Amino acid sequence: MTATQLERFATQVSKVQLPHWADFPEMGLYADQVTVNNYPMAAYDRFVDLFNAALRNEEANKTTLDPAIEELLNLAVVTTIARLKTTALLAVLQEQLPPTKIK
Repeated sequence: MTATQLERFATQVSKVQLPHWADFPEMGLYADQVTVNNYPMAAYDRFVDLFNAALRNEEANKTTLDPAIEELLNLAVVTTIARLKTTALLAVLQEQLPPTKIK
């Protein structure tokens, strides 16, 4: 992979933006779903903040989430971005390299 291709990939990835919870369309929920989802909403929005900041090579805003949850979300962001990069790089390499017959 050339430096130009890596730069193009980095530019494309930096344009990705995940939506926050409030940006999703409103859907009717039952009371038991709302109480379960209040905390997953905060965790999801924090994941989005961390993910979007990481794509732009920026620091995310400070949080009040539990440090263990913050670390879990950071690891999830690193893992997700690594998977995106791996998939894209493999696709580029697959285009560049001729198929090899396995004996």
